[in-house]
This record gives sequence, structure tokens and C-alpha cells, in this order.
Amino acid sequence: MHKIDGIDRKIIRLLKNDGRMSAAYIARAIGNITDRTVSYRIKQLTESGVMKIIPFLIPEALGYTITADLSIQTEPRKLLQVARAVARLQPVVYVAVVAGDRDITATVHVATVRELQSFITETLLNIPGVQRTRSQILTEVVKDIDQWDIPDEAPALERKVR
Repeated sequence: MHKIDGIDRKIIRLLKNDGRMSAAYIARAIGNITDRTVSYRIKQLTESGVMKIIPFLIPEALGYTITADLSIQTEPRKLLQVARAVARLQPVVYVAVVAGDRDITATVHVATVRELQSFITETLLNIPGVQRTRSQILTEVVKDIDQWDIPDEAPALERKVR
């Protein structure tokens, strides 16, 4: 089992800046650690499910200048069926079933407001079980998932990571 420590935090922070960073570079940046140890720790962090090393796409650079959060109300017995159908749609990048005043929340990246409108009216509202939607266009993302860091009091610091 792998337990998160200060070295792991440093490795994760460095990889967040550049996921292609070599173990040798990370070892030099941290100091007093070998590249072999860094490689082992990266393997442990990925195999334990603490992190993934994946490309992080920049939608705006690809022409998708509109990001919107959608709230979706469904027929009660079709909640998961609708959530899975929404997750399969091309502009959708995030889907979650939620507790509260809505059933599903989703995030989409589209090129234009007209494309967003078309997606909602011609695609989303035609999924069996969808009753209504609300949308909010994001004008500025102040913090995104790639900027999230391990909190100082993270549960994995207190116990072994599965």
C-alpha cells in the first residue's frame, strides 16, 4: 500500500506542470532522491488510483469558445438512463447525478451559442426521460480540475490508499 507523503506531493505538483517530465528531471528538482525512486512512486500513485497522467485538452485552442453548465431534470425512473445517454454525447465533457433541485449536471464545450442552443433543443430535449433543462454559459473559469491540489488534511494522509 502507498501512503501520500511530502515527496509524493512534490512529484504530483511537478507532473501537474508537465505530465511528460522525466523521472530524472523530477529527481533533480526535488533533490536527495533517485530517478528510480521517482519512477517507482509515480507507478504507485497511478496504480493505486491516486492520479492519472493524461493529456489535458484546452477547448478554446480547438475553437470551442463556449463552455456551459447544464442542469437536467428527468423523469424519476429514467435518471441513470438519461445520465448515461447524455454522457455519450460529443460536446459533453462531464456528467454527474446530483442530489438537490436538479437530477443531472453536465458540462459541454461548443463553438457558438447557436450550437449550444441547437444541442439543447435538438439533442438533449429529445432524449427519452428528459423533462427540462437549464443552462449557464461560463464567462470565466477561475479554477479548473488541473489546478486542484491535495489538501493538507486529505484523508489519504491519515490512512493507507487503497
